[in-house]
Amino acid sequence: MNNDRHSSQFTQVSLVSHTSLSAQDDVLLINASQHRNQEAFALLVRKYQRPIFMLALHILQNDKEADSITQEMFLAAWKALPSFPKDAPFSLWLSRLTYQRCMQQRKQQTSEKREHATLHAVPRRESQHQQTMVAGGDLSKLPTISRVVLILRYLQELTYEEMALVLTLPVHTVKGHLFGARNLLKEQRQARQQGED
Repeated sequence: MNNDRHSSQFTQVSLVSHTSLSAQDDVLLINASQHRNQEAFALLVRKYQRPIFMLALHILQNDKEADSITQEMFLAAWKALPSFPKDAPFSLWLSRLTYQRCMQQRKQQTSEKREHATLHAVPRRESQHQQTMVAGGDLSKLPTISRVVLILRYLQELTYEEMALVLTLPVHTVKGHLFGARNLLKEQRQARQQGED
């Protein structure tokens, strides 16, 4: 009986476009995935693959490495789903795993030349001025923590509290890093404008 109810709920969720899945739908998909339903997990992958890839790309600044880490994170998530914390949002849990793995990867990297990534997505939550500033800035020239906070805030549209959970930092520290990153982008823009004059 419980499996029938679980199956019908999943069927309802699977009919919805993966881009319009809500947090409540995530709970149903996670529950189904914990029961090893691969179709439910595939919907979670489709929903979160791009944000996780973009996070990894902006930290590692290498398409191949970011793609590899993204695949690795979803495999790790599939394996860890039976012990997934019930009270944690899946997106934050996955972002935190990705951030930690990317930072581990950066520590292991040698001084080989990295390909530069550009910011492709335009965020929705912040003001148009801030969106333009982030999209027009060269994130590859920023320190890693500055890139990460900008990505989490503007690409993944996380709140300060959510960012603090992902980064395992206090909220006031996250706000400080974001303030500093915005200032660095302003300085870059001003230097470009002065160079054009």
